[in-house]
Amino acid sequence: MAIKVEMLRYFVTVVESGSLESAALVLNRTPSAVSMMLKQFEETLGLALFASSRKNKLTPAGQKIYTIATREVAHFEQTIRALSGVAKAVTGSIKIAVTPSIASAVLPVIMRDYIAAHPNLQIEVRDMTSLQVVDAINRQQADVGIACCDDKANLYTHHLFSDRFGFVCRKDHPTIGNKIDEWGRMTWADIQDAYFIVNDLCKFIQDPDFVTIRRKSNLSAPNTASLLGMIRAGIGVSILPELAAIMLEPDLCFLPLKATESKREIYLLSQPLQSLTPAAKAFVGTAEAFDYRAYLIQKN
Repeated sequence: MAIKVEMLRYFVTVVESGSLESAALVLNRTPSAVSMMLKQFEETLGLALFASSRKNKLTPAGQKIYTIATREVAHFEQTIRALSGVAKAVTGSIKIAVTPSIASAVLPVIMRDYIAAHPNLQIEVRDMTSLQVVDAINRQQADVGIACCDDKANLYTHHLFSDRFGFVCRKDHPTIGNKIDEWGRMTWADIQDAYFIVNDLCKFIQDPDFVTIRRKSNLSAPNTASLLGMIRAGIGVSILPELAAIMLEPDLCFLPLKATESKREIYLLSQPLQSLTPAAKAFVGTAEAFDYRAYLIQKN
């Protein structure tokens, strides 16, 4: 017969309680049931654990077994608590991949609610481009992502919000900076002669007039921090979604386009829900319940 955890638990309880009767009360079993379990344990080991039938004194072998059994019972109970915690999303870990603008503007308020509900989780946040977010989810290097997504095959996706595009430039830019008062009236024609810096989000804009501008550009800066640094240095102008503009330095400005069907569509991404850990499922629920429209209106 194999040694069972219950054998160890009954044995430890009898030793610590001092008698079969006291142990039976602790275990909520009859004294005869406890005695039977101890007999099976001794037969399995081939050792006598108690020096008397009253079960109040251990043999030398029983002392050694008690030391081991105490440790193993404590370890088993700790394992059960850990498993229960993970199952209830009380403990565990989660890796979240997001774009820089999401990381700085939206994720903090989502995380505030998530951490309040799950304070003991280990959380790792990585910011990267949208393409890298999707790749991280596909490779299972991240549990949940928030980004643009063209290829949604085999992934769970939930649309969170739309983010309009606009020009980003220095406030003193010679051709655009003087049009700061023309909020919402800018067109592609306004940057035809400006030095344009391409970034990763440009591929989401399919307006024919913009495609021509993008093809003429000979400078690309996929990283948002690098892009803004070049704009701040007066090298050129670019286009970004409005959410990214919330965090602009005072010397830069964001001018939304007058008319374009192209917007950045932001999705929550993960592997299929049934395969997620409870911690990841809990984050999905928190992210989907957040009122993005109200938040974006407030920020603007």
